[in-house]
Amino acid sequence: MTLPIEINRLNNDLVSAVNELEEYSQIFEESKARIDLLNKVAPNFFVKVHRLFWDCFIMTVSRFTDPGTQLNNENLSLEVLEKYRTELNEIDQNTLTENLLNIKTEAIQIRKFRSKYLSHRDLDYALGKNDIGTIDLQKIANIYRLISDSLNIFNRHYSGHSILYQHLRTNPGARSLIHYIKEGVIYAEFKARRLSSWLDEDEILQSEFKDA
Repeated sequence: MTLPIEINRLNNDLVSAVNELEEYSQIFEESKARIDLLNKVAPNFFVKVHRLFWDCFIMTVSRFTDPGTQLNNENLSLEVLEKYRTELNEIDQNTLTENLLNIKTEAIQIRKFRSKYLSHRDLDYALGKNDIGTIDLQKIANIYRLISDSLNIFNRHYSGHSILYQHLRTNPGARSLIHYIKEGVIYAEFKARRLSSWLDEDEILQSEFKDA
């Protein structure tokens, strides 16, 4: 059987979402020493990166949980799974129902954040008269896990296997970035202790990236 194109697209969207969550975790969740490293190198820049990641998480969860139809527009969201529900056995149908209900419940606070802070600049929330509360990383991870479980019901039904979304990274990304930042800081500390700094400058001039 052929996997419906809508579900295939949702699979791809979840791969990207899980990869972004992993990249964020590698940058900001590894250890206190990792945060100290970022603060030493470019604190203001990484504050902005942190915020952009969170905006992305909020928008991603909101898109997955959008209504299938809004006015005259159709959305690709988890509601499309209802279209193929009847092809599943009873156990999988019940699991899907439970998963989608849990996703919807978990996403209430996130969707409110999207509406009040990202899609619009709600006056009361902007002025601090109302507060949505804290959205922690575990909530995002739980929602992605539930989405993964729901999509894999259909992946198994149509193709006979599940997808391990967290293992489909396409590039080294954040891990590579942190490696070179760390190398640069360590080298700068080492260079500061050297007596013959002109030797370092000569080596630097030979690098193809000196003017990057």
